[in-house]
Amino acid sequence: MKIKHLILYSIVLLSLNCFSQENSFKITGTVKNEYQGHIYLRYGEKTDSSLVENQKFSFEGVVDFPILSRLYTKNSFLNEALFLENSEMEIEITITDPIIIINSISGNKTAELMSDLREYFIKLQQDPEIASKLYNKLDSIFTENPRNQFSSMLLEDIAMDRILTYEQVYALYQKIDKTVQNKEVIESINNSLDNLKNIIIGTEFKPLKLPDTEGKLISSSKFKDKVLLVYFWASWCGACMQNNSQTLEIYRNYRDYGFEIFAVSLDVNKKSWEQAIKNDSLKWVNTFAEGGLHNQAVKSLGIQFIPSNYLIDTNGIIRGINLRPGQLEEKLSELLKE
Repeated sequence: MKIKHLILYSIVLLSLNCFSQENSFKITGTVKNEYQGHIYLRYGEKTDSSLVENQKFSFEGVVDFPILSRLYTKNSFLNEALFLENSEMEIEITITDPIIIINSISGNKTAELMSDLREYFIKLQQDPEIASKLYNKLDSIFTENPRNQFSSMLLEDIAMDRILTYEQVYALYQKIDKTVQNKEVIESINNSLDNLKNIIIGTEFKPLKLPDTEGKLISSSKFKDKVLLVYFWASWCGACMQNNSQTLEIYRNYRDYGFEIFAVSLDVNKKSWEQAIKNDSLKWVNTFAEGGLHNQAVKSLGIQFIPSNYLIDTNGIIRGINLRPGQLEEKLSELLKE
């Protein structure tokens, strides 16, 4: 699930609004490896630079609210989210080409908060009350930190994941101060709210009609006699390629029992798409959506990230959304017995 991008992966955050009464920020940094030159800090519309001397660098300034920032050099960039707030902190980094890695951060309490949230989410994975408990946890965080840009970015991922209901996401959304949030993030949350409200399990799936590998238009409605997985992916998406191998195994096990996959590639390059099909021996129905995520048919289905999928029954009704391989197999076993 996409929530892992902000919770399960290594994300670096500076302190949240509730933790600091400072009116300025100061970063004291150390570069672990040998490096000569400047390092840059970008936040909002501002960019600052610091010359690395004796492997040391520093930044000072003021922000009006906790804001997403980036550390980078001319040849490297930070591969982790960094939220900047008025506080003092020390940071150690390793600069490689083209990645900057944060080895450690001290002097802030947000890391403790995120560690707690990460552990909490892992424990909830098998809890039947995951939605209500996670909602209560997030409600507390957003109530205390409405002006922190992290709050909206976290909600963006939560909304895409469909862990919570429309009503729960909307209630959390109302707690965020939208005047200080990234406009693209707010737009994404609004799109997710529309999807949660209008594209739900139990409603009819709007058929897709797209060209196959031979350029012939093929409609997903052609497979009404089968349980159909409409699967959105791309060859440039690492998570998709990993997901392909697991989904392919499920396809081989169930295709003779009334199961089909209508795969929709969001690749920009058709040759890359065709090569991926050949390399992975993808024998299911392969189609190409010109324009990728900007394709009108794809946008009408509310696809915001990949891999994504819809599981459709023989009556054309949505029975599952964004199922992981294990969930897909469990649901298939259920549907194919009906």
